[in-house]
Amino acid sequence: MSFDHDSHSASKLAAAPLLLYGVLAALAGLVLFAAGSAADIVLHAWGKTAIPGWVERLYLASGVALWTGAALSAIDLIVLLKGKRRERTVTWAPPANPALTVVLTAYNDEASISQAVRDFASHPAVRRVIVVDNN
Repeated sequence: MSFDHDSHSASKLAAAPLLLYGVLAALAGLVLFAAGSAADIVLHAWGKTAIPGWVERLYLASGVALWTGAALSAIDLIVLLKGKRRERTVTWAPPANPALTVVLTAYNDEASISQAVRDFASHPAVRRVIVVDNN
């Protein structure tokens, strides 16, 4: 039994949900950015004009997460999407018995149900019409 390692690795990579991971990373980056902005606003409200190092690191982490998410999403959509789509052939054969059964539900439909039954029964493919009282 031979095993083509390169094609197996490529198919595993194509199956990886990089778009999902990219969106999650970008959302995490937005949350980090919002947290850094909120901390910055609170600190400025308290009179601190200098941005502390931890807030700068929060902004940096948000940027890394956003760019990582954008890169993962772009790789998935631009490079790997063709490998994720498979050609599928759909075969169709006419049914062996083309006769149809029509089932109609009727709830307070006494005035119009008879016309509907006649209309369906007049069609050549309809074998029978069943009316169900769904009261």
